[in-house]
Amino acid sequence: YVREIIRYGGEVHDMGRRLNMSTDKVQELNYAAGQTGTSLGEIALAFKFIAKARSEALEGKTDFVKSFAAFGVTIADLKSKNPEQLFMQIARAVQATGDTARLTSDAMQILGRSADKIMGSMKDGIADAAKEFENLNLAIDPKTIERLDQMGDSFEKIWLIMKKGGAEALVATDGTLGQILSKFLLFDEAMRQLALSKVYAALQEVGSLPGAYISGVAPHL
Repeated sequence: YVREIIRYGGEVHDMGRRLNMSTDKVQELNYAAGQTGTSLGEIALAFKFIAKARSEALEGKTDFVKSFAAFGVTIADLKSKNPEQLFMQIARAVQATGDTARLTSDAMQILGRSADKIMGSMKDGIADAAKEFENLNLAIDPKTIERLDQMGDSFEKIWLIMKKGGAEALVATDGTLGQILSKFLLFDEAMRQLALSKVYAALQEVGSLPGAYISGVAPHL
C-alpha cells in the first residue's frame, strides 16, 4: 500500500512536469479518465493535438476553424483558453449533444487518432467526473506529491545498491548459497511426498474411496 502511494506520487509529479500542468490538475484528469474508460496518457495526447489544431485555426486555416466551431468553440475561445480548458469545453458539448457520430470527422481533426475513445469518455461525462474530483477535494497537495517523488527516487537508489550488494555476495559464496537452496528445495519436496503418501495410505485403510479412484487421484494431489 505504501509503495503504491509513493509510486502514484512519482507518476503524478513526472506527468505534471511533462505536461506543464499542476499536480492537482493531473490528479483530477487521472480520476476523470479512470471513471470514463480512458487513460491520462490518451488525454495528454489529445491535449497535444488540440494545441496543434488551435495554432492552425488561429493562423486562419478554415478546416480547423470549422471543426472547433462544430463543438461551439469560437476564435475568442481559442485565443483565451489553454488546451485543457478547450478539452473540457469540447467534452461538455459532446455530452450535451450525445450525437458523437455526426462529430467524428471534426473530432479526428482536433483530437487526433484517439478521437473515438476520447469522444466516448466525453459522452460518458468526463467533464462531470473532473468536477466531482475537484468538489470532493481529493487531490494530494503539491508539496506532498513532491515529497513522495523524492521518496520514490531514494527507494530506487537504495534498491539498486541492495541488488548490487546481493549479487556480489551471491557470487562471493562461489555457489554455496545455491547449493543450500537446492538442498532446501529437495527437502521440501521430500516432505510433501511423505505427507501425500500418509494421506494415501490412510484413505486406503479407511476404504472411504474405491482403490482405483485413489490410485488415479493420489499422484495429482
